[in-house]
Order: sequence, then structure tokens, then C-alpha cells
Amino acid sequence: MEETLIRGKIRNRDFARQLRDFSGLRWGNITPTDIDGYFEIGDRIFVFIEIKYGTTEVPFGQKLALERLVDIIGETRDAILIIGSHHDEAGTDIDVAPCVVRE
Repeated sequence: MEETLIRGKIRNRDFARQLRDFSGLRWGNITPTDIDGYFEIGDRIFVFIEIKYGTTEVPFGQKLALERLVDIIGETRDAILIIGSHHDEAGTDIDVAPCVVRE
């Protein structure tokens, strides 16, 4: 049976479950960060999304990196960073659409 692809859904759950270990990629105390979501609209608006569980704060370095990315893109295009909260249990899928926007 052919699987119907739904836009925005993870296509390969096994690969999506793999954790990324950035600890070997260091520059002093700096390591890479991830972005939970990104899309652009008509080469004009760039939207970055970071989702945390409950009231968990975005770590300082991650927030600084995302804010700087949005600022530099904002010099030539519109760019926005959305930080949201979810309350889904560990091991379950997170539906980002109903997440509460915190920032």
C-alpha cells in the first residue's frame, strides 16, 4: 500500500527519533543548536520556530543564536522568531499548530 504523504508530517519516524550529538563540534564553549521549524513565504518573510515543553526556557546561547539569525535576515527581508510551549507527554508527537506562542 502506498503511503499518502501529508505536507508538514515527518516522513521517516526512525530517522526523526535519532538524537543529534553536537558535543564533538565545539568552538570554545560554543556548540551547534537546532531549529524546530522554519519556512519562508515568497522570498520575503522568514519564520523560525522553537518549541519547548511547558515553561522550559530557551537556553541563553540558543536564543541568542536564533535572535541574531533573525536580526541579520531582517536587514534585507522580514524575519520572525516564534517561541512556543507544548504540553505533550514525552514519546508522543507534538502538534505544533495549537502550541501557545510565548514570545
